[in-house]
Amino acid sequence: AAPEHGVLLVDGAPASSFTQAAIDDHRVQYRNNGDAAARDSFTFRATNAAGEYTPVTKFNIAILDGETGLGASGQMQAFGGTTEVISYTPVFGL
Repeated sequence: AAPEHGVLLVDGAPASSFTQAAIDDHRVQYRNNGDAAARDSFTFRATNAAGEYTPVTKFNIAILDGETGLGASGQMQAFGGTTEVISYTPVFGL
């Protein structure tokens, strides 16, 4: 499911899917819409060339009035009304 309080971007354009290579190249971003929400999330399922896939996984985003980056709890942090790069370790090494 897509984020409710923002949009996922790949190469600056709205996207509903992305690759691990796009994440590794820092081309996947989350843009917060600037509303008063304190958190957002999206779900994804990773697949590989052999058709193997992970369970649907939720990626949590904390929308803060402070610093950005990957939080200690493993959730991404984004400053309200900004666009942040999604940087994440591969979900499985097949």
